[in-house]
Amino acid sequence: MKKTLSEEIVRKIDELARKALNAMIANDFEAFESIMEEISVLSGESPEPEDGEKCDSAINNGGKTDYYQLPRDGSIRDFDDFAEWRGFNGNQFNIGKVFWTFNTGRHSGTDYVRDLNKIIHYSNREKNRVLKLGV
Repeated sequence: MKKTLSEEIVRKIDELARKALNAMIANDFEAFESIMEEISVLSGESPEPEDGEKCDSAINNGGKTDYYQLPRDGSIRDFDDFAEWRGFNGNQFNIGKVFWTFNTGRHSGTDYVRDLNKIIHYSNREKNRVLKLGV
C-alpha cells in the first residue's frame, strides 16, 4: 500500500534536501545525518527502533539525540554496514556513499564537483520517488 504524503510534507522534504546538500558541501556529517534522518521520518522510511532502544522524538532541537549513536557491538565496520543499519534505500545509499568518501582521495577518476553532481542526481531521484508516492 502506497503512502500518500501531503503537499506540506513534500515541501518540507524538498527544503531538507537542499539543507542536506549544503551540509555535505560544508562537510558537516552530523548535520547531514540529522537532516537525512528527518527526511526518512517524514517520508515514512525511518527504521523502527529495536526493543529497549531509546529514541528522542524531538526533531531539529539542536541537541545530541539517540539517533546519532552507533551500535556499541562493533557491527558497523564500513559504510555498507552503516547504510544497512540505518535502512537506507538505494538513493540514500548512493548519496551517503559519496559523502562517506569526501576528502579521502578515493580514486583519480573523480573529483569534488563530480561527487556533488552525483549527490544532486540521487537527491533528485529520491525527491521524485517521494513525489510519486501519491501527493
